[in-house]
Amino acid sequence: MPILNGFEATRGIRDLEKAQPVPNRRLSQNLNGRIPIFAVSASLLEQQRDTLSDYGMDGWILKPIEFKRLNIILKGIMDPGQRQKDVYQPGCNWEAGGWLKERQA
Repeated sequence: MPILNGFEATRGIRDLEKAQPVPNRRLSQNLNGRIPIFAVSASLLEQQRDTLSDYGMDGWILKPIEFKRLNIILKGIMDPGQRQKDVYQPGCNWEAGGWLKERQA
């Protein structure tokens, strides 16, 4: 049994980022404003997207993972244009995964 589930771990990371800001040493942190966190599960429902975002997650991918698709989504960490293509839109293919919101400056 894990000590924390994914929601609790994400909340802890976000709380730590607020309490002890780390200098932006990586381009990915400069572009995203924080460490990107993705929910990975076989049972995420589209209705949970607000909950995922409220906990501080940046995106989602469903199992079984299609690694070609995962690579495309993760390009959005460094490529704002790619991220924009993969931001959640109502009626999207939820099973394909993506980013929950546009990049926060």
